[in-house]
Amino acid sequence: FTLNVLLATLFFAWLTGQAGLSMELGAFVAGMLIAETEFRDQVEEDIKPFRDVLLGLFFLTLGMQLDVTVLLRQPLWVLLCWAVPMLLKGGLVYLIVSHRSLGAAQPNTAVRSALALCAAGEFGFVLLSIAQQTLARLC
Repeated sequence: FTLNVLLATLFFAWLTGQAGLSMELGAFVAGMLIAETEFRDQVEEDIKPFRDVLLGLFFLTLGMQLDVTVLLRQPLWVLLCWAVPMLLKGGLVYLIVSHRSLGAAQPNTAVRSALALCAAGEFGFVLLSIAQQTLARLC
């Protein structure tokens, strides 16, 4: 069962790679599909021993893609690319949580919610990789 789950994930990763998309996206889609089955609890238990290794591999591959020279040459640009999305996302969350027609929360609750939800997730790296590949093809 565990081998089938891992092979299905690898197959989806390979398939999206063949389609010109990122392999990470395929693995993500496979995980979402498997999570919607009646076997999701069994999959979660069977995959637990591999979870730490797979997460480590994921972040290791992300770290290997980091170009330190860009950080050193353009630190303000990197800071801007980090801060602007977080500020926009945090501001949007604040507006939604504090909006009267949506059952406005207290201002301090809106601020806490915005701070908790403004950070980007790991899947954002996958989306950035896809965007970079698409821009490279277009230019």
